[in-house]
Amino acid sequence: MDGTKRWAWLATLVTLTLTALGLAAGLGRAALAQAPVESVVIHLPLSLKGVGRADLPAAPTLAATPVPSLPPATSPPSATPAPSATPTQPPTPTPVPSPTLPAETGRIQGRITSDGVPMAIGFGSPGTPQIELRRRMGAAGPWELVANAETIDEQGRFVFENPPALPEGAVYQVWWDNPPQLGADLWMGRWWSRDISAFGDGTDVDLGSFEVADLKLEKPCHDCAQTGEIEFGWQARKHPSEVYRWAVFDNCTQDVAMRAEAWLSPPLGRKTSYLSGPPPGFRFDTRYCWYVRVEDGANGGGWPFYVRKVAWCSSEATCR
Repeated sequence: MDGTKRWAWLATLVTLTLTALGLAAGLGRAALAQAPVESVVIHLPLSLKGVGRADLPAAPTLAATPVPSLPPATSPPSATPAPSATPTQPPTPTPVPSPTLPAETGRIQGRITSDGVPMAIGFGSPGTPQIELRRRMGAAGPWELVANAETIDEQGRFVFENPPALPEGAVYQVWWDNPPQLGADLWMGRWWSRDISAFGDGTDVDLGSFEVADLKLEKPCHDCAQTGEIEFGWQARKHPSEVYRWAVFDNCTQDVAMRAEAWLSPPLGRKTSYLSGPPPGFRFDTRYCWYVRVEDGANGGGWPFYVRKVAWCSSEATCR
């Protein structure tokens, strides 16, 4: 039998077998309720009419699929030990420096009187003439305000406690400052102490008494002019230790710097008059201002509250 007939016969046999199995399954379902199903065994001969095992087609050979090799087992990474806690040291507190006390440089003090009577307690406060500590750096520098004081007792005493030490070349003065806008014409417009050229080693400085009663100007009249020399007159104060000098300056304003730069006569002692034409550098037919400067040795000096205008006429015609 050739191969084609063999495969046709084998297909027919398989079909018959499957049909028989289907019939058995149908009958089995009808009889299941009445009797147990007997097993049907169908024996398929290995050889029918000369068909043996050798005549069957060989089963296909499956190639062995290699089992993938697994990577070698690795030991789990050893756990990194947690760092041991390092105790945190508290920050070292910064020591707070104890407050530095100001240096004990000393005191600058004095007294203020008016016609010999001590100035009342509280003078130097706002609205009254000021009591000022002034400092100048070098011979030509400006006077700088350092501190203010007030009269503190029934003797008219004032005190500056521990002002800064003086650098080399600097000087202190204490001023009684009575500016025109206060209108306090009972007292001198300015009084200044003697120079203090060394201060700061703890030694106290006593400036003595400031006599500040005003000096009154008498003649000539304010803003008057005349030909030739003019006699200037004033009232002496009651302070016998002082002397006077006549003073004249240009630019009749209330600028105290102009007063400070006034031309000064020689010391006149206790005289109360001075006769003069235009001093060197001054001109006829020009208005100037004059006053009398008071000098009291170690107690200082000052100028009066008022100044007066004056002019020297070159002729009668220029005086009209």
